[in-house]
Amino acid sequence: MASVALIASCGGERRENSLVVPLDGRGSIRPTSIKQLSSAAIDSTRLSIAWVDKSSEGNRLWTCRVRQAQPGNLQIDDPPSLIEHGRIQSVTVFGAGGREGLLYTKSDQLLCRWPRTEPFRTLSVPIKQSVMSSGAIVSTSNKAIIIAVLIQAQEMARPTIELVGYVVDGEAITTSPLATLSIVANRIQSLPQLLPTDDGVGVGLLLTGNRVIRIAQSDTLQPLESSTGEFLALHLAVGRDGGLVIERYRRVPLADDHDLAYANHFAVVDSTMRFLVGGRPQVKIFETATSNPAIGQLSSAIGSGSISNRPTVQAMTLSDSTSLVPWIDTARQLESLSLSEGASDPTMGGGDLQARIVTRDGKILPDAPPGFPIQTSAQCLNLVDWNGRPAIVWVAASSGGALGLGVPSLHIKLLPFLQGR
Repeated sequence: MASVALIASCGGERRENSLVVPLDGRGSIRPTSIKQLSSAAIDSTRLSIAWVDKSSEGNRLWTCRVRQAQPGNLQIDDPPSLIEHGRIQSVTVFGAGGREGLLYTKSDQLLCRWPRTEPFRTLSVPIKQSVMSSGAIVSTSNKAIIIAVLIQAQEMARPTIELVGYVVDGEAITTSPLATLSIVANRIQSLPQLLPTDDGVGVGLLLTGNRVIRIAQSDTLQPLESSTGEFLALHLAVGRDGGLVIERYRRVPLADDHDLAYANHFAVVDSTMRFLVGGRPQVKIFETATSNPAIGQLSSAIGSGSISNRPTVQAMTLSDSTSLVPWIDTARQLESLSLSEGASDPTMGGGDLQARIVTRDGKILPDAPPGFPIQTSAQCLNLVDWNGRPAIVWVAASSGGALGLGVPSLHIKLLPFLQGR
């Protein structure tokens, strides 16, 4: 799977604390839209970015690296390169301590490279398993921890949905079953949220239309009354055998909320997983300790509009008492809506970046934080801790809007405040 350079020599458009890279498909076919975006800090100076786009030749997986040569001076370290094309369904880039990894789904199979110098390995079992969603993180012991939701074929029985964990340590791969989910709705739209802990990982999973029917290492489960689904929080540690062990878990029924039921992405506000943010189209904040009633509204009524790309909302802890929550909001774009025959939906082409500070007790501060709002046409966004400073990464639609004409662009911006404030 050799990389094919997209932009042989591209410094991008540089400004202090920001960088813009055109994704013009030079030497290749121009993308029509971006389906998913992922980014991770490799070390204090390098940021790794991966995305899946859609073109006339199918879905394609790209990666690039950005370097901070000096504080606020962002440069292309490795230009965008084509890694793979075909039925690419999702991607996660992850890293720490100078190493980076790549996890993606192709033709329903889960492939991982950790670190990036190693060959790709297939984690899921071909034919017997197909991937619905996945995520990855690096543990404090420098192991790759991967969480995946799989459809598992069963002999002489209906398939099941399995939550599975993988620990990749050098050439060793240890697989651990974590939970079995119902198959009421044959979809898991939201990517699992992974948070590092001292000895493992915290996992949050939004199960809209589904429920947990079995937890590994647990004898019985109490039924939850909810027509919408449930939120599952797991705290996992790496055991002596190298696999993942469930230290504790929490299940909360989801409230009967239209926006939550159709959420295609969510984010937990902090490591306690007490509050989550998400919703489609309207972004709200929910408390997971009380059956998820919506305790606050973040976005405009239209929110992310008709955007189907992921993610559209993010969260990152700034201090012991506050978190930053940015999202894509299409209220400004909706103002250009025309009722004439054949008019397109202006919210499909992307939206502005809005943000608020949320306190540890779920209170939304009224004023936008420094650097927001950002007027753009974002189709998906990422928020990453880059050496103690928040950096926001997004892909902006082309000037052609929902029609996909023109050139989309990758944006990286260091936000003007430090973590811990």
